[in-house]
Amino acid sequence: MIMEKLTNLFKKIPVYLYVLMLIIVIINFNLLKDLKQLPSPLYGGDYYGHLGSMYHIFYGGNILNSGQMLDTTPLVPWIYSLYVVILAKITGLDPVITNVLSSLPLIPITIAIMYFLVRKITNSKLLIVAAILLVVVQYPIFKYTNFVFVVIGPLVLLAWYLYLEKESNEYAILLAASIALGNLTNVQLFFSQYILMAVILIDRNYRSWKEGKLKNIDDFLATNKMIGIIFIISFLISLLYWYAPIFVYHGKTLNPIQIFSSTDISTIPLQIGYSLDIIKTMFYGITIPGIMVNLLAITGIFIVAKRKEEKEYRFFYLLFVAMIIIVFNHLILYNLLGLNLWTDRMYAMFFIPMFPIWLIIGCEEIGKKFENRKMLVFGITIIMVIWIYAGQFQGLLSNTWFETGKQPLMQPHQELKNWIINNTDINDVFLSNNEDSFMMNALTGRKVVAYRRTHASSYVDMNQRMLDSAVIFYGNNDENRVELLKRYHVKYLLWSVRWFDNEFIINNGSIVGLFDPLSVPTNSMYTAVLDNNEIEHFETHTYLDPAPPTNAPTYDLTIIIPKVKDISHPWDPSLDKYLKPVKTVVVNVDGQTIPYFIVYEVDY
Repeated sequence: MIMEKLTNLFKKIPVYLYVLMLIIVIINFNLLKDLKQLPSPLYGGDYYGHLGSMYHIFYGGNILNSGQMLDTTPLVPWIYSLYVVILAKITGLDPVITNVLSSLPLIPITIAIMYFLVRKITNSKLLIVAAILLVVVQYPIFKYTNFVFVVIGPLVLLAWYLYLEKESNEYAILLAASIALGNLTNVQLFFSQYILMAVILIDRNYRSWKEGKLKNIDDFLATNKMIGIIFIISFLISLLYWYAPIFVYHGKTLNPIQIFSSTDISTIPLQIGYSLDIIKTMFYGITIPGIMVNLLAITGIFIVAKRKEEKEYRFFYLLFVAMIIIVFNHLILYNLLGLNLWTDRMYAMFFIPMFPIWLIIGCEEIGKKFENRKMLVFGITIIMVIWIYAGQFQGLLSNTWFETGKQPLMQPHQELKNWIINNTDINDVFLSNNEDSFMMNALTGRKVVAYRRTHASSYVDMNQRMLDSAVIFYGNNDENRVELLKRYHVKYLLWSVRWFDNEFIINNGSIVGLFDPLSVPTNSMYTAVLDNNEIEHFETHTYLDPAPPTNAPTYDLTIIIPKVKDISHPWDPSLDKYLKPVKTVVVNVDGQTIPYFIVYEVDY
């Protein structure tokens, strides 16, 4: 039955779109085929951070647990990682190569979804292609956020449109499934979706009341029954990720990356400026094609607002209202509850698939004003969109990280990866500095104690983990050290020749800047632990994010310094008795063989 419906659905897609699918797939394949690794920094890059979660699932880790730290809640939901892993299992490719090529099967899905959505408002083949191009311009994708932009976001909009157009059980199931899929893909989409649902419910009840159809509790239940069921079903399925954040942590983020890794919104002027910047930066830039498509989209927004009572436009109007609420949500949520939900990402989830809809509505309206030259208007529009697509693609061709991605993984990293995968278990825990922990987890999925805090789960106390790592590495109290090694189930210690470079910017033997050292907020409790264990440290005022965005907040921090300044031995000598070297990765420098990585087995 399902296969029959899917077959009939694909029969409705016109031939020219199958040609477009093939063209876009070929374009993306030609860009991706030479990549031997992800086009991203191996140390601290977003793509590699999520690769660790993929390896975690690939090698049998619990899908409901973090791919970075043992028995903790994941940073993000797991649908996209699971998709890549399934693809890797089917193709027999390593997850890193599968992640590189994972866009290719998704491109036809995006085009099909956008076609069924755009077809609701235009019959023009030129405008349909233009709308689709403005979404597939986001390809290739390598992480869950972009997966929302090109697949889940359009799917949710289509599901809502179909349900509101014809409130059948079939469309209700599609909508509930789409919302649940979104909630299991992206944290910000979880909040955006339920804001949209709330706007639709408020509108529905207001209209029923205004028409005299909302007189008692039975009328209220009848009005809200189906959407209530859709909410309950989607929410219950979403608990496969959201149970712990809601019912265990009660929304409290112990590692609030949504605050220290985004623009400072601590005052109302900053909050308003942040919202206006989001609206401004989401549109295309000041170029000839950018100005034109922006004007068409703005025209479309005015048309949607003007014709909001028409059934064809009602959903798009309510979505626009929800987007306005989203973009200014922190004026209420942050000021009253201290919640920062990462507004720019919440807004982008709907903006990217919605922009082409506004464009088409605006273009159709202008086309009516120039009826005799309607095709000329449509033709110019598609040319401008192709111009934008070509410019975006040209930018990828010259992207530094795409060039880096064409080179194989460096030999010492590849050797380390191979040894760890072949000789350790997926849940074995490694102890290292933040950046080497990030790198090692990205390449193997093995677990760590401390980690680059901007990629760690929001529900893990990274301050405590960094403090505990410092006590293990640099403290003088063996009893404390052993207790912590046991608490975190540490099995291996990873040393690298980059140890100091991963933490500090050093010039002539002096620290002149910070990269990603072990650090904690300055307070008497943390300072007492460091002092009691005779751990060197200093205080400064800086960012918590090693690569902070513009106008990120700053904090008073205590920076931890390795006790021993020997690059080959940065930890306290009293740790040595628990360490046994089991793997050394060497490199040749000027005819000399030197260690690059050493893996120690920890015996306590």
